[in-house]
Amino acid sequence: MSIAQEIHIFKTHQQYLRSTNLERDWHDPEALNNYLVTPQSEQSLHKILAGLKPQSSLRAWRITGDYGSGKSSFALFAANVLDKRDLPGHIKVSNYGAEGARIIPLLITGYRGSLGQAILQSMVTYLTEKSKGESLLKEVEHILTETAKPDDSVVLKMTKRFHDFIIKSKTGFGISIFIDEAGKFLELAASKPEQEDIFLLQSLAEMAARSGKHPIIVVTILHQGLNAYSERLAKSQQREWEKVAGRFEEILWHHPLDQVVLLIGHALDVDSEAIPSNSGEFMTVLMHKALTLGWYGYTVSSDLLEELAKRLYPLHPTVIPILVKLFTTFGQNERSLYSFLLGQESFGLQDFVQRTEGMRLYRLHDLYDFARAAFGTKLAALSYHWKAVNDVIATFPYSNEEQLQLLKTIGLINLINSDALIASEALLSLANDSDMREVLDKLNRDNIIHFRGHAGGYCIWPHSSVNIEDCYAQAIAAVGPQTNDLKSLLKDRLSTRPIVARRHYIETGNLRYFGIDYIDASELESSLNRPFDSDGLILVPLCETEQQVQLAISIIEAAADNMPPSVIVVIPGQLRFLSEFLEEVRRWEWVERSVGDLRHDKYARDEVSRQLAISNLELQKQLQRIIGFNSLSADSALAWYHLGQKKEALIGNRAMMGFLADVFDELFPYAPRIHNELVNRRDISSAAASARLRLCERLFEYSDKPFLGMDPEKHPPEMSMYLSVFHAAGFHHEAGNGNWQIRLPDEAYDLDNCNVIPAMQRINELLNDQHNQRVEVPDIFEVLRSKPFGVRDGMIPVLLAVFIVMNEQAVALYEDGSFIPRITGSNYLRLIKAPETFQIQFYPITTLRTSLFSKLAQDLGFVNEVVDQVDLLDIIKPLYTFMGKLPEYVLNSNSLNSITQRVRNILRKTGDPVNLLFTDLPEACDIGDLKNASLQPEVIAEFSKKLKEAIDELRQSYPALLHRLLEDLMKEFELTGSFEKNRLALSKRATSVLPFITEIRLKSYCLRLADLNLNADQWAESLANLLCSMPANKWREKDIYKFEQELHHLTQQFIRVEATVYSKSKKDGEGISLRVALTRPDGQERGQVIHFSTSEAEVIDGLEKKISDLLEQYGQLGMAAASNALWKMLDDAQNKKNQN
Repeated sequence: MSIAQEIHIFKTHQQYLRSTNLERDWHDPEALNNYLVTPQSEQSLHKILAGLKPQSSLRAWRITGDYGSGKSSFALFAANVLDKRDLPGHIKVSNYGAEGARIIPLLITGYRGSLGQAILQSMVTYLTEKSKGESLLKEVEHILTETAKPDDSVVLKMTKRFHDFIIKSKTGFGISIFIDEAGKFLELAASKPEQEDIFLLQSLAEMAARSGKHPIIVVTILHQGLNAYSERLAKSQQREWEKVAGRFEEILWHHPLDQVVLLIGHALDVDSEAIPSNSGEFMTVLMHKALTLGWYGYTVSSDLLEELAKRLYPLHPTVIPILVKLFTTFGQNERSLYSFLLGQESFGLQDFVQRTEGMRLYRLHDLYDFARAAFGTKLAALSYHWKAVNDVIATFPYSNEEQLQLLKTIGLINLINSDALIASEALLSLANDSDMREVLDKLNRDNIIHFRGHAGGYCIWPHSSVNIEDCYAQAIAAVGPQTNDLKSLLKDRLSTRPIVARRHYIETGNLRYFGIDYIDASELESSLNRPFDSDGLILVPLCETEQQVQLAISIIEAAADNMPPSVIVVIPGQLRFLSEFLEEVRRWEWVERSVGDLRHDKYARDEVSRQLAISNLELQKQLQRIIGFNSLSADSALAWYHLGQKKEALIGNRAMMGFLADVFDELFPYAPRIHNELVNRRDISSAAASARLRLCERLFEYSDKPFLGMDPEKHPPEMSMYLSVFHAAGFHHEAGNGNWQIRLPDEAYDLDNCNVIPAMQRINELLNDQHNQRVEVPDIFEVLRSKPFGVRDGMIPVLLAVFIVMNEQAVALYEDGSFIPRITGSNYLRLIKAPETFQIQFYPITTLRTSLFSKLAQDLGFVNEVVDQVDLLDIIKPLYTFMGKLPEYVLNSNSLNSITQRVRNILRKTGDPVNLLFTDLPEACDIGDLKNASLQPEVIAEFSKKLKEAIDELRQSYPALLHRLLEDLMKEFELTGSFEKNRLALSKRATSVLPFITEIRLKSYCLRLADLNLNADQWAESLANLLCSMPANKWREKDIYKFEQELHHLTQQFIRVEATVYSKSKKDGEGISLRVALTRPDGQERGQVIHFSTSEAEVIDGLEKKISDLLEQYGQLGMAAASNALWKMLDDAQNKKNQN
């Protein structure tokens, strides 16, 4: 059916487009021009007017209804009626007892503040506007000036004074107090139960009930019942609130659907002359069909609705029930309804009329477009059905407009999810003014929509096996009411991420942070002085009630003198109201955990996950607002306490971070300012630790080199540490002779740059104060780590290494009680990993006798010339270095003289250097204790002489052993002269025999004898290792005897083999060999191989001539005599060898 119409068909009333404000609209003469007195309004007003009767006590009322349902407008209307003001002509004054006297209104709009103050302020407003009651006005103004929260008794007294003033001045017959948005006052009272606003309401109600013939009317306007505001309070407090609620008669503010239709018609105010004459009849027919389908329910007035139908144009009658439900569920009732009807919102009614030029009715699929535009985000948050609806419609082809419009209609009805509003075939046909059966069948066959029977109608999503609303209701019962363990449940959901003091870090290079610990308010006192691992600690006592907040404040103030400066206490507001957000999370967690059917229902499962995520997010938002540190706003409830004093409100993260940085600046004024993220850390990485160790190794070895010997063109991590610490801090300086040295920087330079001098001086003070005893390295670390220095753990070993190098001759390092003569990378690595096993002792020059040191240093060869400035460690360290290089043989030898053995044994103990040099060594040298003696030059000289003799003997002991081994070898071979003189001959003898030897040990012996490559000492060590299977430097005394036995055995074996193979092994060369053998008749034989050099041949030639002359002289007798002489010599030689 086509309906012709003009574009401008409404008489727009702007009053509908804004919410009512009592104080503002009281002065607007047109505020009620378009007010429609509905049956709800009329009934409510008559109840209030009934309380004006002298005998009535029903003078305290609370109007409770949803947001935007017209309560404030009614309060303005009621106040005008009571004040007997002129009302618009369409409101019949006679209906409301106009003959009575005026009731003067006090109008209040609620806020989160004091109700008593608001009441007094409304008196000031009235008296100022009317220019009456000057003395009363001044008294009230004085009270408001003096206190922000007037006492209840004062407020009641001034209310009675104002009431009496109105009566006596004949201004009115009584007074009325209208409190709009009263819930704001109740919210404050619930969050701060110690305030008495709630009991002020009770007292006002009781005063009103007893006001007699001059009534006091009190009307409060609420969005929910009083129990909703008090449900987070303790049970005893809830009972008190129930008593207060009982003092007020309740008016439930709710417009039935037919009254809402009346409001819509009145708001639209369609110009009947501007629309076609047949449009009214058409709208009446549509309304009749909708009523027949039960679309408006069965309790409405059908005649009234059919009569109103023509005033609803161009709204299709099927739209209104869905429209009302939509705004009740997702909007603010009539307030949102008026915005839709009269506002310029996208896809709203006004926009629709302009786009369509009034050529068609506004249908359900048009309302779907409005809902998506106006409530899209809210729909997703409040209804899990929306995702299913929107997904299907958003992906459906726009080319098929009829099917798409039908889908939108079904989707919107499904979204409302009301058992009374079903997307039936008849309803869908009515909503689209055509038979929809074929289209529905096609969509159903394509599984785009689903038919759930006549009771369920058509639906966009498939049948769900899980009813989430029912599951949520079960969760409410299962989780139960508010838990008494709210704080424990909140702790698990609070962020304990440490807060880094960024400004302090940027300025000093020291990364410090405050740990956060949420505790029970009752644990605050015991937690103030407990240890913690972070640099600072923020304690947050969780207080559910205002009493607990005050208890926490009193604990802090009482402990002000004993509070650690590194502890900050932050007291949030009371947390009781958070329980509703926590319960929401726990309920959805219960649904997700306990409803097994969710795994078979994707839509329901996704919705539960979404709701859980939303509730978690909302809880976190509230936690952040009340307890969080991420964004501090002006209304933050956090109260900051440091050293027992409350700090000014910290507004914004910058203020908070600045405060935290200030605390660290005050705690650690002497902290080094080292800007290196690798080493200036509490905990450094393994790679950084390795680089730090390499840097310390270079410090010990190459402190006299630029860049500690590193190549400046290369950039390993230790180079960055060097530049940040040694170069930037001014530790490493060129000495002027091309060498570099480690020393402290100039004070002025240090103050402007790295501030390392205070920490270095503290190390010096600590060691100087205990110079006669050792200081544990962990104690040094702890002093540097604690205030006022605050050196980071990564930097402490570097600073200690610098101090050791700067005081190399005055610092002694011990590991497990043993002195370390020379610090290397390996033992410093052990110091870093296990500092508890190391100690340091400081020996300042001024406390020791340097004359003894100079003499010892000169005599022992530790210095090249006589010097007066010699430190204790200039003697001790070389001594221990010398002992460290001695072979094990020397350390265990018993062949040393007694003094040498005593000196050796003392030096092996690596004890205290002072006791060592002044007591232990002098006593070992038979000099006596020198610690308390007067050191005369002759005593020093005698001690130095004996110590030098002992050191020299130790030094020569091992070379003497090697020399002895070579001498034993010469004896076994019956050779004269030195080893070097006979070495070549021995080598040739061994070389000649080698080809005939297969026995392994003898062959190895021959190989050693034949070797000419090693020097004498190395050759002796090689021989010793062969014969004793142990290096000579590790020998004990028994190994010398073993060597002699093995040497004799192998040498005799060698000689016998040599004699056997003489004829085969004889070769030309520099050496000459011959074999002499005699055999007796009895078979005995004596023989010997004789070796001599060419230089000895001349001697042999001379002897040969003499012997030949004797033999020629005596002939055969001479030969016999010579044979007997040879036999005797050979026999004696053999017997001698056998004896050996």
